[in-house]
Amino acid sequence: MNIIQDDIGSDSELLKQSHDYTLQVLEKHGNTVSDSQSKELHRLLSHFVELIDPDGGEQKRLAFSLPCGAGKTTAIRGFCKALNTLGKSEVVVICAEKVEGLCQLKRDLVNEDGIPEGKVSLLHSYKYDPDFTPENPTSNTASEPSDKPKDLKQFILMTHSKLQQGFDSFHHNLLIYDESLLLGKADTMQHEGLVGEIGYFKEVVEDRGANATGDSKELSSWLEDVKRAIKEGKDDGDINGHIISFPDLPIETQCAKKAIKAIMGKGKENLLKLVKIIDDKTDVRIMSESNQQPALITYEQTIPDDLQKIAILDASYSFRELLFYDETIKEVEPHSTIKDHSDVTIHLCKAKVGRTHTFSTLNDSSLFTECGYLTAKLLNEGRKVLVFTFKDDGKGRPVDKLKRLIDYYLGHPVSELTSGGELNFLTWGYETATNKYSHCDAVVFAGLLTLPHAEVAGRVFAQSRNIKKALSSEELNRVVFSEQIHSLYQALSRGCCRVMIDGKAKAMSAYVFNNNCEYIQQGLGLAMPMVHFNHNYSAKYIKGDLTQTAQCLNLMLKTLSSHEDDQISKKELYRKLKLDGEFSPYVKKKAFKDLTDDELSFGWELKDRTLYRLEY
Repeated sequence: MNIIQDDIGSDSELLKQSHDYTLQVLEKHGNTVSDSQSKELHRLLSHFVELIDPDGGEQKRLAFSLPCGAGKTTAIRGFCKALNTLGKSEVVVICAEKVEGLCQLKRDLVNEDGIPEGKVSLLHSYKYDPDFTPENPTSNTASEPSDKPKDLKQFILMTHSKLQQGFDSFHHNLLIYDESLLLGKADTMQHEGLVGEIGYFKEVVEDRGANATGDSKELSSWLEDVKRAIKEGKDDGDINGHIISFPDLPIETQCAKKAIKAIMGKGKENLLKLVKIIDDKTDVRIMSESNQQPALITYEQTIPDDLQKIAILDASYSFRELLFYDETIKEVEPHSTIKDHSDVTIHLCKAKVGRTHTFSTLNDSSLFTECGYLTAKLLNEGRKVLVFTFKDDGKGRPVDKLKRLIDYYLGHPVSELTSGGELNFLTWGYETATNKYSHCDAVVFAGLLTLPHAEVAGRVFAQSRNIKKALSSEELNRVVFSEQIHSLYQALSRGCCRVMIDGKAKAMSAYVFNNNCEYIQQGLGLAMPMVHFNHNYSAKYIKGDLTQTAQCLNLMLKTLSSHEDDQISKKELYRKLKLDGEFSPYVKKKAFKDLTDDELSFGWELKDRTLYRLEY
């Protein structure tokens, strides 16, 4: 990580007005600003002033890791208001990940900060929905309409994805990037899924015989060579990354896509992606070093190296390991810890909470039953509750399931509470999008977000600009875990702990169910200084009725945690547990599969029927 020293801007009036207004807005919204917080915001704004200077200012990328709720986004408002009040014409681009966050920022700039609407442009690709609500959003909709990019104003608000689609065409004096600056986006294909599509395509072509088109026949033969190239890469096992040498397409790209669509119908995602990658001549690496299924990985660099004068406002920068792979960013490290979380308590309880497990057990989920009961209990105590869970997947509807459970335990409809703000729901993907729920003094997590290992590996390659980068299972697991902590920290900060009163986070309780409680404590302890953890949460339903598989899995976890050596064979694990007389072979097999499939659940890696301990 690179650290940069202070470099104060020269426009003292711009700095003064920016700082004064930032403090006014914070205090207006219930914050009591401490001296240390005020000083750190002054440093942040001074760098804005220095970077925007049209007659100078070094070309650089600076990261500011002030914690959630410290006033980073408010400082953006203060800076823009000061520019407008002083009649300055410098163009500022503000880039954020979530459309709704930008919609709210536009309303704040216009309605509260007095900036004429004609000076603010909002760019996104979503459809305007005047009835939009973040509690139950319709996909790809926004609460504010997008402006046309041909007529940009002084203050340009755009999503990260818009930035990645051609920012170079926009004139600007300063780019303020809210949240983590990721240099590229990963593209992955699961090995099993791709090989399955190849097999289906070839089978259909063979069945059609003489009726198959010439293009489909050529593609079928070509796909056999593709499959062979993938197998060679998979068997290579090179930790530095085997780049697959694909054969050239035998026909024109558009003809290939047309032939694939004609054969595959809707089940064509991987093959079309493969054709595009080969046509773009993008390097593809195959990875199979982790517990996850083998995957083909590539990436696209979306932030050009020559894009400079960037102020990155990222509360996760100091602990999100993925970001350290980019050496072009310099951190402006805070002079002191400005936020005390000692009035925040995080209750931890072991449970399986991954997305796949959650949806597979949604109709009979002990986790959801526990969360429904717990939420009703908190509401009866007069608490304001925010519940995080997964988005609908087209089959399961987690929010509706939770509402029905809470209805049952409350004894009356939850609609009576959601309308008044006592009960609130957010789904993963909105953990950085809104500050609307800072009145909630309890946060309950019905499922945690963990990204697939292949996706994270692709992000590492993009961030380091090196698809051949050596990446061991231990290192990849650390980054995957760090990404989970980043998402969890951001989600926790939607609650009232984001509000600072004289340097102290407001009192809040959170309930985190996860198989990795020790790692959660370690990660959040870094992100939230002085936070309290409670490992004695007494679950009513999660522990009350364990299935045979769950009991078997718990015994395996307990044995591994006390095992002194750094490796143990599957046979030895079974022998030590004396499982043969206690569980059926089916239960043992399923429990062992759950053990090795669950992401970061136990700190061991399976290789050739032997478990090896991973170091974090």
